[in-house]
Amino acid sequence: MKECFGYKQNADVSWAISRIGRLAVNYNWLLVAIDSIKGRELLQTKEAVEKLLEHVQADFQWRQEGLWIRQNDILKAIDAKLLVGFSALYLFNATDDRSSTPTYSLTSESERFEDTIPLDLVNAVQTIGARGYLADGCGLNYYLLDEPICSSIQTGVTH
Repeated sequence: MKECFGYKQNADVSWAISRIGRLAVNYNWLLVAIDSIKGRELLQTKEAVEKLLEHVQADFQWRQEGLWIRQNDILKAIDAKLLVGFSALYLFNATDDRSSTPTYSLTSESERFEDTIPLDLVNAVQTIGARGYLADGCGLNYYLLDEPICSSIQTGVTH
């Protein structure tokens, strides 16, 4: 396992996921912020979000911790324009579809992962068993635990 982190000024979550490409099938995705809307307020967007995802026939599920999107259907969420600026999400193994509510959901206007990763995020990823975190708004922040997706984002090469 190779941990990686960083900040890309001219990138966003959709860009990162499109670089992950076919590797997306290995993950389930937990959205914890959309357009800076988080927590209970995110659950209040349910009707509008569901319309977007149903239109592209994406497999998703709302839970207390946020919006789960299954595997490659995250690419459909991009097509539906769900992942607008100021979004944040966690990556989980494809067999995981539940977690405790993450304690970290900051987008990239708050801090940049240029030299270090926030300890709160490292602890949150470990506590909930995630494989990584992506957030945007003012560039892309990423913290990932799997080598193939690390190299996809760091090099910009699509898998």
